[in-house]
Amino acid sequence: MEDDGFLPDSCSYNVIIQGFLQNRDSSTAVQFIDEMVGKGFSADSSTFQMLGLVTAIKDRANEIYKKVEDQKPLKGRNQDAILAACLYIACRQENKARTVKEICSVVTGATEKEIGRAKEFIVKHLEVEMGQSMEMGTIHAADYLRRFCSNLGMTNQAVKAAHEAVQKSEELDI
Repeated sequence: MEDDGFLPDSCSYNVIIQGFLQNRDSSTAVQFIDEMVGKGFSADSSTFQMLGLVTAIKDRANEIYKKVEDQKPLKGRNQDAILAACLYIACRQENKARTVKEICSVVTGATEKEIGRAKEFIVKHLEVEMGQSMEMGTIHAADYLRRFCSNLGMTNQAVKAAHEAVQKSEELDI
């Protein structure tokens, strides 16, 4: 596309990324997300939608951000990391498990480490503010299993075997 004199924009990238995701080629999709971010485009609602994030999660992330945005300790911190951390927390609260790495892949200007630190800070701040433990839901391997297996293009038989292994490990508490 660029060889023909056409420079892609975020919309072009989103269409390309969506095509790769629909064809279960997540590794190439992630490469294009990285390229998109590397060229200065930020993830927009379409990119988040491709990650499977529903409106409830976006609303929850916005609510979390509003609770912490005016706090002095956040001043001077990486805002992209704070926003990504809010998104991560919202996903956990809505039982839509996403890894920090997945969220980091569509966020411009924040590393996994920065997002993790921002998440810890936000959780501690909100726990102090609310006076109680902040419920984020427990992550189980099964929460990721179907999506990861699908991204890997595994057969139904392999997915079933992986699911049985996860169930057995949870039964044995290992």
